[in-house]
Amino acid sequence: MKSATSAKYGSKTVLTDSCWEYVSLYLKRQSVAGASEALFYWEQAHSFYLASVNLPDSAKPLTSYYCILNATKALLRFKGVANTRLNHHGIASVDDRAGKTNLKEAMTSIKGSGVLPELSRHFDSPLAVKHYSIFDILYNIPCVHRAYCITFSKPEIYVPIINPVLVKKDASKEAWVKFEVDGRYAIAVAQNCGRLSEDDYFPHKAGNVSA
Repeated sequence: MKSATSAKYGSKTVLTDSCWEYVSLYLKRQSVAGASEALFYWEQAHSFYLASVNLPDSAKPLTSYYCILNATKALLRFKGVANTRLNHHGIASVDDRAGKTNLKEAMTSIKGSGVLPELSRHFDSPLAVKHYSIFDILYNIPCVHRAYCITFSKPEIYVPIINPVLVKKDASKEAWVKFEVDGRYAIAVAQNCGRLSEDDYFPHKAGNVSA
């Protein structure tokens, strides 16, 4: 696995049986501003992870959320984002005084500051400050996509792939991802290919690729 930004594809991949210990050791060796605070957040994330492992499924969502929240704060603080910009989560539920429980009407609000907006800016995909439908958000989460589509009779927008390979053209800045499509989806994908242009598949040149 490589980093999502500034990936060094020519470097060797580190093999470790614990990403927690590896990142902790890495942060302890850094002298940049924010490294010590990043380590604090990372160790908090690890504690919440261990708690989640030992909790029943009904109680895991809360500790899992705080695990992800603190891991994100560790990343952002190490990358130079000030603590004052990480005081809030950056996302909140929209108060529904009518007490509606219909998933299609449930909304969440993205704020202009906080952890989530800073994370989106870090990945160069800033989120618009507005309300988002929980129903639509769930549709776009890969790990629950199949169950969502079956439950609500929606068409699938993801297909399984195998053998992904990053390919770079010699003496060129062009690069792309090569993969095989699961046989059950191959015909549908092939049919869609005729309606897509090259830009739909390769919108980025190698100099701008983040993967």
